[in-house]
Amino acid sequence: MLATPGMGHLILLAELAKLLAARRGITTTLITFASATQRAFLASLPPYVTSRAMPLVDLSDLPCTAVFETLMT
Repeated sequence: MLATPGMGHLILLAELAKLLAARRGITTTLITFASATQRAFLASLPPYVTSRAMPLVDLSDLPCTAVFETLMT
């Protein structure tokens, strides 16, 4: 499962992963760009939900005129 950056998306996908494991015996892997808080959350998940946390993308080199949509893609 690929979670978009944002704690709300990550929590919902983690809950879905736990339900899939409990009801269907499916092991899942969550992949996301993660902050320190999100990494701590991922580390707290049960062992049948594995995770891969990518480092956050540095956007500091974008021009100050960049629009919000550029920052989100």
